[in-house]
Amino acid sequence: MEASVKIENLTSKTISISSGVHQGCPLSATIFNLILNSVIKKLNLIGHISLELKQIVAYVDDVALLTRSPKALKEIFHKLQNEATLVGLNINEEKTKYMQIKRTGTKDITHLKIDNFAFENVENFNYLGSILNVDNTMNIEIAEGIVKGNKVYYANEKLIKLKFLKRSTKMKIYKTIIRPVITYSSESWTLTAKDEKNLRIFERQILRKIFVPVNIDNMWGIQSNMEIDKLIDGADIVRFIKAQRIKWLGHIQRMGQARATRNLLDWKPMGSRPAGRPRQRW
Repeated sequence: MEASVKIENLTSKTISISSGVHQGCPLSATIFNLILNSVIKKLNLIGHISLELKQIVAYVDDVALLTRSPKALKEIFHKLQNEATLVGLNINEEKTKYMQIKRTGTKDITHLKIDNFAFENVENFNYLGSILNVDNTMNIEIAEGIVKGNKVYYANEKLIKLKFLKRSTKMKIYKTIIRPVITYSSESWTLTAKDEKNLRIFERQILRKIFVPVNIDNMWGIQSNMEIDKLIDGADIVRFIKAQRIKWLGHIQRMGQARATRNLLDWKPMGSRPAGRPRQRW
């Protein structure tokens, strides 16, 4: 590359740039996205996993390979590795994980070996802030969200306990800073009664700090669950999550038929259901 500096009407001599782009450079992310996008397009994986044998999902440098068999996984990995090597990109072995999801039978806990790579077999994995696991349940992600929410609360505890701040201001702090951390990606959650209970317990602990103890007949006491529910007009965290799910459903319904998300919503799986009570669905 070559560049020159222009100040008002004066332009400097041409300067040769041979060091390339560095991390943090505005051009770095743009060039990387363009190159990785060209690599993924060459794989030519059209369709989604409900109908196809293999699929690729990518967001910036977080790439997920989805297949129905280990053989198909190795094939798509080799294609990705070959195309990436041609443009100077490498696969990070330590950060790459392997997860096998089975409805029935014993899960293979051995690591996946492809050529000189050995990828760790894990039971859950954090992908773009959502925790995916072999059982396709939400309890691990919800528990992790509550832990993160507690950290954010204690980081803002002084604000919550300030006496001169109004309750309405403290509620805004909770709804805009603390609650979004817990409910991140909650649009896709399938909540059980236990999950709803844990979420409400966490929220009430914070609300009791906001709606300080009350004095009744010269005796100080905290509000009951029913009293807290009345103070927030029943709009607790569980109701908020269910409202977010409905918004997300409306967003999907407005999508075009070419979108994979819409196709997956309308998709009717082939075959028969396994024995036993069906899993609770979204």
